[in-house]
Amino acid sequence: MKRMRWGLQLARHGLVATALAVSLAGCSELRAAATGECTGERPMTIVMLDGSATQADDGLLAEQAGLVAAVAQRTSEQCGRLRVERFRGSATDVDTILERDVTPEGATEATRARNRVAVVDGVRQDVEEALAATLARGSSDPLGAIARGGRLLHQERRARRMLVVVTDGVQSHEPNLATAELSAATASRFVDAAGPPPDLAGIELVVTGLGLVGGAKPPTSYVNGLVAFYSEICRRASAASCQVADALLLPAVPRRAI
Repeated sequence: MKRMRWGLQLARHGLVATALAVSLAGCSELRAAATGECTGERPMTIVMLDGSATQADDGLLAEQAGLVAAVAQRTSEQCGRLRVERFRGSATDVDTILERDVTPEGATEATRARNRVAVVDGVRQDVEEALAATLARGSSDPLGAIARGGRLLHQERRARRMLVVVTDGVQSHEPNLATAELSAATASRFVDAAGPPPDLAGIELVVTGLGLVGGAKPPTSYVNGLVAFYSEICRRASAASCQVADALLLPAVPRRAI
């Protein structure tokens, strides 16, 4: 697994970081206890699921649903909103599975915590039903999904915005990544061929599941090329942060708000 992060991150090391973390958590808990309000960062999270033929595997679909549920859990804990889409090889071949506020009802944090189970279970059920209703098929355009997610998130005025793209990364359109020529050493050439990068300024990007396909697994050198390709796409897109992995990766835990 490889990760790349850019942008300002406050107090990452040492005793100052520990003291700040304790202070933030304490402020958040005191405020919640005093007012009953949800004190999270209220993020907008968009999850884009690869619906192409290479994902036609029951195990992979179950893992997709499980990851969405985990993202819903974390978004819910932060009082946020969640949108889930399934993409393929065309900008018009996109299924919107759900979009909803995932903050559970309740006047206190304890009540919301109890009600959160039903909220997350509802998300998982809706995703599982949507994946079962429409078979994985056709080609894939992860770059188009990243660009679409960026456009949708730029319509949001929330301080924190995250795009999670669950894909094997096998781009079927230009640049065609379904080639043995792709490797960590050649990835930048394919990025150049992709043209202008999407605009992800202020958006946290997670690309996860690279190389995970139904059937025979691609060689490690190819998967490393996919990781290098999407890492460079993220860098050129000026994303607030980048997490790119060849395994299903749950996004980093967000900080609690005061």
